[in-house]
Amino acid sequence: MRIHTTLIVTTLLGLSLITGGCATDRQVIQQAAGMHNQLEPAVIEDPELAGYLQAVGDRVIESAKELSRQGYGPKSHQAEKSEWMFGEQMKFHFVNSKTLNAFTTGGQHMYLYTQLFQEARTEDELAAVMAHEFAHIYARHVGKGMDRQYTALAAAAALGGAGYVAGGKERGGQYAALGATAGMLGGQFINMGFTR
Repeated sequence: MRIHTTLIVTTLLGLSLITGGCATDRQVIQQAAGMHNQLEPAVIEDPELAGYLQAVGDRVIESAKELSRQGYGPKSHQAEKSEWMFGEQMKFHFVNSKTLNAFTTGGQHMYLYTQLFQEARTEDELAAVMAHEFAHIYARHVGKGMDRQYTALAAAAALGGAGYVAGGKERGGQYAALGATAGMLGGQFINMGFTR
């Protein structure tokens, strides 16, 4: 009877993580705001540079807003309210680094490394990179990544529970640890397909 109860509880835990684990825009924005607080010391505050970058970014956002109005984009963009993406809170920032890169944390902040700015030959090249970063927000890629992590956690919990049941009294803890570890490694392996 105890084995059946453990299996039922583990299954319900796994299902609750999968179904209740969908990242909301609000959660992504909050996580991104926390990351911005950590990155803020590296953000360049020069008003002229920041103003230029934001002006180019605002044109990118305005174009995306028009595309959204016309119904372009993935189903996730059209299914959820997206007005927050087009407001004045969307900010582009320069980060002082010799790395040739740009990134977003999915919320209302996008970052361009100064090296990328220096190597961009035209404003169009710069705008293309900025549009790419904004597209991650537009398509809610960070939220989808968080959902994949929730699913991996649920799978690890389910495999841990199954391992406990399979191991019985003697080896339940050991098998549970093996099952959970296998689930986490499998989730990490699958998620590698979504990284650079």
